[in-house]
Amino acid sequence: GSRRTKFVTVDEVTAQSGTDAGEALEKASKGPRRGDPRRKAFRAEQWSRVLTPSQYESLRLARTEQPYSSVLHNETRVGVYSCAGCGTAVFHSSFKFESFDGHPTFFNAIANGVQTGDGKGIKMRREIICSCCGSHLGFVWAD
Repeated sequence: GSRRTKFVTVDEVTAQSGTDAGEALEKASKGPRRGDPRRKAFRAEQWSRVLTPSQYESLRLARTEQPYSSVLHNETRVGVYSCAGCGTAVFHSSFKFESFDGHPTFFNAIANGVQTGDGKGIKMRREIICSCCGSHLGFVWAD
């Protein structure tokens, strides 16, 4: 299945001295721990203050962006995609592929970075959420 995701950020990992993709994935897969300051349990009004309106709609209301509208669609740098809500590493650039649907798409996620939800009532998909802050990152669609 494909993972459509929006509102993640790309952190360069190749620019760091001695950091390769394997090291970055190992570090990222450790995930947030209880007490980690990135774990955010904001109420709706708090999220609306820290996110842009479009980020809030996507991350908190699970609304999908228009095809080809994401700056990450054509992103090709090697790096880690992090949740824009809390900074948790969720995807690595090596997991990205072109699905020809206009959305950044990944075939895998960083261990401990994401969880699956219920698909919001549609049987052919499962929701992907950030394992740290619960932000909506996209869906896995049945192929």
